[in-house]
Amino acid sequence: MRFTTLITHEATFREVTNVQAIESDDGCDDDAQDAQFACDGAFIVVRSRASLARVASSARAVDTNDHDARYVACAIANVHGIRHTRMERAVAGAKIAMSARDVPVRVVDVASAAVVGAYRSYDHVDEIASALGVGWTADGEKVLCGTRDRVDAFDVRRPGRTAAASARTKTSQRGPASACEGQPMTSSVFACLSYGGFDAIDCAVYDLRDERCALAFASGGSGGTCARWSPCGNYLYVGARRSTKIKCVDVRYTGRCVYELERATGETNQRVMFDVEPCGAHLISGDAEGYLRAYDLSRGVEILAEKVSEQCVNSFAFHPYAAVDDSCVTFGSSLVRGASTSGERVFAYDSDSSSSSSSSEDGDSSEPAFASDLDDDDTSSSTASLARARVRLPSRRSLRLWNWPTRVVECHVG
Repeated sequence: MRFTTLITHEATFREVTNVQAIESDDGCDDDAQDAQFACDGAFIVVRSRASLARVASSARAVDTNDHDARYVACAIANVHGIRHTRMERAVAGAKIAMSARDVPVRVVDVASAAVVGAYRSYDHVDEIASALGVGWTADGEKVLCGTRDRVDAFDVRRPGRTAAASARTKTSQRGPASACEGQPMTSSVFACLSYGGFDAIDCAVYDLRDERCALAFASGGSGGTCARWSPCGNYLYVGARRSTKIKCVDVRYTGRCVYELERATGETNQRVMFDVEPCGAHLISGDAEGYLRAYDLSRGVEILAEKVSEQCVNSFAFHPYAAVDDSCVTFGSSLVRGASTSGERVFAYDSDSSSSSSSSEDGDSSEPAFASDLDDDDTSSSTASLARARVRLPSRRSLRLWNWPTRVVECHVG
């Protein structure tokens, strides 16, 4: 017997609060990129573009009337160049794997911010091969480190350079690994995505028992960025950059696509993460237009879409108990079923002094133009203008907590 939830067409996303993360230690203002719940729902780990992994937790001991003061944010790691993070949710005691440029993969305990261990992959010249995508097996005993040509599975209890198993990806899919996701029913099976380019084979399923590829297919975009398994382990949901579709693949039938879910991500290279409800009934994803979209996975249709931000909603994560009654989905003193982050890079164009003076004489606005608005016909002008282009980032990170009206349905599983 299990419980599932039913989201109706009349439901709306209700924002519980907007948690503003504290400023980074190096004074850099940036946007959040990913949010992940711990296995017990007590913590939310937020990865930002300034390479700071942060945790937002409830301050249960603080009695205050301030709506936002019930949540605090503190830094758990400060490593420049963080590429990918993945929370381990198999056992109590949340751990997060973190990959960064030119350094080993580190596993950090979220509660204490202590480093559990470092795991090093090496290339053919015996130099450290940075992991571009990380993940966990279903039992939480192995951390998956995806490099340019293979995926190493390290035993968490044995840090170092000796991998428990290794699956070569170069012969089965194109490009360096971008994400790894363990199959929930078997600790030896995992999915690996890669940056392979348009129409390339960039998704594959491997078995660590024989270290071979069992299935390979194309995501349909320019490189897979997010993969989630259904709770039963039969379906794999894959999202790619510069693709408007989330593909549902039945791994039992040699990669046959069951259906595709539409979202507005066809014009961005940004990772837009989604999540599958713990009961397997729904999938929620953000998009580049600032919408949160909910899908019914039993029919493969969109049932709810609501604009929640003026920027790209780049990730969504379900509370681990989102599929049960309201008494279990508490975060602090509020009912929370999910969390989202939003933000994107803005490429601004600084005009030179002559153009600034001329525009001011004409009475034009002094706001900088966007780099995407440069005239492509004038090559010399475009080249000079691009030299003056700069990246303008949002002044604050934003983590939003959500709840929505649902109806809990009791399902009998025979």
